[in-house]
Amino acid sequence: MQFHGERRIAATSDYGKLKQSDLHLPYMGKSEDRTLYVQNVPETWDKIQFVRQKGNTNWKTDLSTTVERETERMKSYFSIIDRPELALTEGNVRKPIIYHDRLHRHDYLPLGKPVQVQLVQPITENQFLQWPMMFYVFTETHECEAENLLINNEDLDGHIAAHFKRAPQVTHVVENELLVAAPREPNQVPLRCRVLEKLDDEKIRIYALDIGQTLVVQMSELKIISEYLASVPARAIPCVLYGVTKPTARFANVARRILENITRLAVLVVSFEGGIALVRAFKLNGLPVTEIAQILTYEGACDYKPPNKRKIYPRETILSLRAQKVMFTDTNILCTAYFIKIAIYI
Repeated sequence: MQFHGERRIAATSDYGKLKQSDLHLPYMGKSEDRTLYVQNVPETWDKIQFVRQKGNTNWKTDLSTTVERETERMKSYFSIIDRPELALTEGNVRKPIIYHDRLHRHDYLPLGKPVQVQLVQPITENQFLQWPMMFYVFTETHECEAENLLINNEDLDGHIAAHFKRAPQVTHVVENELLVAAPREPNQVPLRCRVLEKLDDEKIRIYALDIGQTLVVQMSELKIISEYLASVPARAIPCVLYGVTKPTARFANVARRILENITRLAVLVVSFEGGIALVRAFKLNGLPVTEIAQILTYEGACDYKPPNKRKIYPRETILSLRAQKVMFTDTNILCTAYFIKIAIYI
C-alpha cells in the first residue's frame, strides 16, 4: 500500500519540484516498521494531520476544522452492499467498525518508570468484587502514530464531542462493533464504546473504552464512530496491584476506599499479564510517600510480597555481554603471552 507522500516522492527524483507543504509531512518510516493501523486504514494521511501538532495552542481553530473534516468523512461511512440484515433506508448500508484486539488497543504505561495517573472513578462492583481486583487509570497524553504529533485528553474530548454532534444514530448494532454513546450527564463527553450484547430491541450492553465500565444504554443513544476515533487507544488502562496475596473478606472494600480517597496517585509497572499492568501504587498525598499494598497489609486486608530487587536482563543483552566477555578473555590471553615473551627476551 502506498501513501500519498510516497506517491509524490516516487513521481520525481528532484526534491526541488516538491511543493512546500510536502516538506512538512510527518516521516512515516519504512513500510515494515508501520503498524497494522497505518498499513490498512485508508486515508491514513488525512487522519494523522487531523491531530493537532505539538506546540500549536490554537485549539479553537483545530476544533472547527475537526467538525468540518468529520462532516466530510460521514459521506464514506455508507455504501450500497448486499447485506439485508444491516439495511438502512434508501438501500444504504452502514459498514460497522468491528473491534479487533490487535488493532484497537488501550494506552500503555511504561515499564519500570513511576507515572502519576488519575484513577477512573467510581470503581464498580464488577471490578472490585473479582480477584485479582482490577482498577483503571489514565494518563495525561496519548501519542499518535506519526512523529511529532501528540494528542492530549482535552484534544480527544473535543474531537469526540465534535464527532458526536454530527454523527448519525444507529438503528441496529453488531456484536463487538465500535460506536459512540451519548454522555451520561449533560456536560460530560460522549463515550467511545464497544457493543457487548443486545439485550432487546432497545437496550444494549456496552463497554466504555475510556472509563473501563460496562453500561446499559438505549439504542437511540448510540451513534457511529469514525475510523480516526476508533484508532486512538482507549484511555482506560487496566491495572492490578502487584504482590498482593491472601486477601481477606475485607480486602475489596478496604482497597476501594483507599484508592478512591487518594487525590494524587502514582503507579510503577513491574510486569504485564497480557494487556493488564501489574503495578505498585503509591499515595502522593503529602510525605512520606506510601505504597498502597503496604497500607492494605497494615489494615490486615492482605499479605504483600514486594518485587525482587534483582535486575533481570533480556536474553539479547545476556548474549551480547557473553560475546564481550569472550572477546575480553581472548585479549587478556594475547596480552599475557606478549608480556611473557618480553620477560623471556629480557
